[in-house]
Amino acid sequence: MEAARSSETFTRLLWSWSVRRFAQERHGALDILINNAGVMDIPAARTADGLDLQTATNYTGPFVLTNLLLPRLTDRVVTVSSQLHRMSKLDVDDLYWRTRKYNGMDAYRDSKLAGVLFSLELQRRLTAAGSRVRRKPGKAGLDEATAGRLWQATAGLTGVGR
Repeated sequence: MEAARSSETFTRLLWSWSVRRFAQERHGALDILINNAGVMDIPAARTADGLDLQTATNYTGPFVLTNLLLPRLTDRVVTVSSQLHRMSKLDVDDLYWRTRKYNGMDAYRDSKLAGVLFSLELQRRLTAAGSRVRRKPGKAGLDEATAGRLWQATAGLTGVGR
């Protein structure tokens, strides 16, 4: 019996260049991708790309990374979230807190709901494409139209996932 080989690799999800470089350096098939990013209830801060740091870390980075690695994934995508996503009042039109008064806890909730919506839309797209890759199942009970709208907005911003 041959021993299974595994490896763990981490990247900083808040910097777009770091995520893109990481995805370019990965060669060969990936069995599983676990998006487990978490920054919670921090003061207002922006990434070098001008995005809300919490949203970029918890949602946008995993969105970009997953889309860039998707051609190499063979089995599963897991996006870790939080029950606090249920308390979100997500504003897709102001996802990065450019016009609303910033609240760290609300930004955290929104970023976690965005991750759940991303997973929902990812599974819809994978199923439609006939892919074997599956997201970890969960009961989101969320609006699929909002998930699609969020995907399109993020794809437009990041240039991936179109």
